[in-house]
Amino acid sequence: MFNNELGNYEVTEPEMLLNFQSYPKEIINIRTDEEFNSIVRQYPEKVFAIDCWAEWCGPCKLFTPIFKKLQEEFRKDFIFIRVNVGENQQFALKNRVTSIPALIFMKGGKAINKIVGLVNHESLRKVLIRLKN
Repeated sequence: MFNNELGNYEVTEPEMLLNFQSYPKEIINIRTDEEFNSIVRQYPEKVFAIDCWAEWCGPCKLFTPIFKKLQEEFRKDFIFIRVNVGENQQFALKNRVTSIPALIFMKGGKAINKIVGLVNHESLRKVLIRLKN
């Protein structure tokens, strides 16, 4: 930050600088493996929460507001992604998604946890807190 009185720049605290490496403010919708790989390269040390869903899946539609609420609460801790596995079957095959909804947690492009089926907000919140720490 520039200080007019002193005529120079002030050094900010490291935590403030880290905020500039912020997480996306919205859920990222991934359509292709190339898009996914690009996001992984952009955030190599971050944990991804990936909602695997399909348009025809009723439980997936019920999970959408839960996922959005989690993203609002934990957007500074995780990168939230949605993948329509009905359209991106390659992602589903590569990540062994055989039932949906499925929530995959990844770091560095590798799965570290996976939850299959419709799960309530509070249960997932506990998982996110555990993964965050």
